[in-house]
Amino acid sequence: MSTRTSLLLSISVFIAVSDGFFVWINYQAEQSRFQFFLEEKAQYLGRLFETTLEDTALRMQQTAAYIASVSEVQQTFYAGRQAVIAEGGGGGGMQAQLARCKLLMLVSNSWEELQRLYDTRQLHFQFGSAATSFLRVEQPDEFGDDLADVRFTIQDALRLEKPTLGFECGRALCGIRGVVPVKMNDPTATGKILQIGVLEAGTSYQSLLTLVEKSSLAHFAVLLTLNHLRETMWPHHLTNYIANNPAIDGYLVEASLHQKTHTLLNEACVQAIVHRFGVSWCHIDQSDIALAAFPLRDYRGQNDLQRAPIGVILSWYDVSDDLTQLKRDMYNNIFYAVAVFIVIELLLVFVFRAIPCKP
Repeated sequence: MSTRTSLLLSISVFIAVSDGFFVWINYQAEQSRFQFFLEEKAQYLGRLFETTLEDTALRMQQTAAYIASVSEVQQTFYAGRQAVIAEGGGGGGMQAQLARCKLLMLVSNSWEELQRLYDTRQLHFQFGSAATSFLRVEQPDEFGDDLADVRFTIQDALRLEKPTLGFECGRALCGIRGVVPVKMNDPTATGKILQIGVLEAGTSYQSLLTLVEKSSLAHFAVLLTLNHLRETMWPHHLTNYIANNPAIDGYLVEASLHQKTHTLLNEACVQAIVHRFGVSWCHIDQSDIALAAFPLRDYRGQNDLQRAPIGVILSWYDVSDDLTQLKRDMYNNIFYAVAVFIVIELLLVFVFRAIPCKP
């Protein structure tokens, strides 16, 4: 092989490697920009979800405050509390049951309106240091249990005599809660305010998801860990819950507007994102889907960030067009790189042929 040919080959190899390197650098830059887009979108979705959650919890708190301000509700709740204490605690006896039925009748009309207009799912009266359940309006046959070791929104509202709000799981249901103290003028001391107990209003994530999906054009699901539900819910409620909502990889779907959520969670790619609270994309059923997983914190977790999350907020949306454009740009870069390489090679061959060989 002549020196001229060796030199031509060496220059050609150098140009080819350089061309390939610049194509690879450009591809990596495009991938980084795409990942940055996914992360920016994930931050926006996370902020939107948290803001809507706070607004929903505040609406529940306002609902509870409205009902707690009715004097007849206050008086009947007080009579019920006194009857429970006189009749040995827990669910009380006959007098407590009479007060419970009267209280249920008092709030029944408001309860129907709240369900219809504001998607309210729970109204719950509790009192005392043990946070004893006096009346669950949505489940009036379940009462008398102590909730202090499970329901910390209630415990803090009773202890601090201040409203509380947040997401929390209870014995029977999980929900977005607003809790307010129920107070009245003390009948035994003029001018003194007596705290009777607290009233809680709660709702599910369903109406919240409708709002955030409409605003973001993304899909959402709220997942709870099976371990957390075992720690809080009554066994028979959890059994019924799991029967209609099987656990997937240690999580149960607490709320979602989409039938395909369970199918999505069975994908190994999605499970990896969920477990590491990641932001990425997966190719599923001939579609490219961007996913972001955020930690779900309950009332205690929002006040103590050292506590482990109780679940995951999962969001996803289609990015097939974005990835198609990304691939198209990559192919265009390869085409232009090859075209430039061919032009340069032709020029090199022409130059090398034009230069006369030294004798």
